[in-house]
Amino acid sequence: MRYIIALIWPPLAAVVSGKTWEGVLNAALWFVALIIIAIAPPLAFLLWLASLIHALVIVSVFYRTRRQQELMMIMKAAHEGTAAALQATAPKPAKVPEEDRPQVVYKI
Repeated sequence: MRYIIALIWPPLAAVVSGKTWEGVLNAALWFVALIIIAIAPPLAFLLWLASLIHALVIVSVFYRTRRQQELMMIMKAAHEGTAAALQATAPKPAKVPEEDRPQVVYKI
């Protein structure tokens, strides 16, 4: 969804992805492109293209970071599950009945 927003309005995609200051920079670039469109359309197109690429990179980094966080949570849960499973399967010390325990006599 953010990629579609980046194609339609690049500054909004940057802000929605959590990069407010990069969104402001992108908005300035996009606004300059809109102003220059009447004077020099090729330059305006290049500025708009730069704004678009910048927004697409921001969205890509957002999704990559989110995917890495999800993988870290899965790995942490798997590690905790493995530790719990090892503790559950570890042999427990055998309980020795009272009468079978050796008697310790202290002599003074």
